[in-house]
Amino acid sequence: MRRCITLLILLAVGLAETSWAQGGTWEVTAIDTALHVRTLFVAADGTVFAGTDAGLLRGTELGGNWTLVLSLSDIPGPPVGIWDLAQFPDGALLAAGTNGVHRSMDAGMTWTTVLPQPIRDSCLGEAFLGFTFVLAAPSNEAFAASIEEEGGPCKTSGRLYRSENVGDEWSSKNASYPVTATISPVGTLWYSDISGQIISSEQGVLIADLDAPVVAFATSPTGSIFAGTGRPIGNKTGTGRGIYRSTDNGETWHPVNTGLTDTTITDLAVYPNGTLLAATLHGGVHRSTDGGDSWHPINTGLPSLTVTALAVTEEGFVFAGTDRGIYRSTRAIATAAEDEAALPEGFTLAPNHPNPFNPATTIRYALPEAAEVRLTVYDALGREVKRLVDGLRVAGEHEVVFEGQGLPSGVYMYRLTAGGVTQTRRMVLMK
Repeated sequence: MRRCITLLILLAVGLAETSWAQGGTWEVTAIDTALHVRTLFVAADGTVFAGTDAGLLRGTELGGNWTLVLSLSDIPGPPVGIWDLAQFPDGALLAAGTNGVHRSMDAGMTWTTVLPQPIRDSCLGEAFLGFTFVLAAPSNEAFAASIEEEGGPCKTSGRLYRSENVGDEWSSKNASYPVTATISPVGTLWYSDISGQIISSEQGVLIADLDAPVVAFATSPTGSIFAGTGRPIGNKTGTGRGIYRSTDNGETWHPVNTGLTDTTITDLAVYPNGTLLAATLHGGVHRSTDGGDSWHPINTGLPSLTVTALAVTEEGFVFAGTDRGIYRSTRAIATAAEDEAALPEGFTLAPNHPNPFNPATTIRYALPEAAEVRLTVYDALGREVKRLVDGLRVAGEHEVVFEGQGLPSGVYMYRLTAGGVTQTRRMVLMK
């Protein structure tokens, strides 16, 4: 069952624009005082998914349109929703939560259960039972973990699950109350437990003991591994010990908390250029551009500093899940020198290079602010040949390659429309 959540969606109107160098700016994409976001995930096609206490939301148009695609009425169980999401290379999606592990083969439109929810004994009360994480590997392997009743009435234990065929079949083994996991530098699964231990699932070897539950992992392009500590699922008290970093494949770990206003971490994210983001329970979002050596808050526009999830899009926007809804950055926040002076002064369409060209040429354009962009190529008669860009893009400089294979030699026009400005230039395909 799918239904649009019209009450959740509010377009941001009149939000003040603020330089990210002054702390960052956020705008609302979906809000409800009862909506508690547990996880955020950006699929390969740009679709954004939000796991909440009410089920799973699917967002398109960079969060401008949200639909409930997996609700508590679809799957029987206690009123707790989705905690983690993953995607296989072929596009299949997995979602894990109290009600089991579910799979979608159609970009998140419909879902089926591939691992059922754990059986709950009445004597366990409000104790958490369910799946805490799910991972999808490039080899089509999948990993999941649960806390479930085992070993007798009113007793619980952890369990690790593994599938080698995109979630069709699963094997399992006992584990020490798993919280979250990551793929290690050598390709094995590392998982953390509620005591703060990081354990290799293959050998059962203790990798590290950080004395606080690890709730999020991130790996930088340079190979540094970051572990954020905080409250595990179902724990309503306690604090984290901040962020730990390993630069030697997990041999040693050191705290990197300078500048953090809150050390109870809820999520971590990393840009391709190495910029790190950390969500905290009471301190909002922090950014590090020096490999974790220092952190700086970027919270302007967030109505709540209880941030529970982060996700970065290919365009460079960041989504933040809070206890008051879902917010999106108004621009990319990957670099430290993001002040107004560093931005282009206006909307600019540059000459393509090379020109004349055969078979390809690069077209560059610049935006002083985030804007809806349309970049289109026309032939000499004004007929549309190809639309190169059509959608929201962040402020800064951009480039796109136009391929001329299959087109006749001649003069072509390319037109940029953005921010109410239209610019057109000419290029020549010469074969």
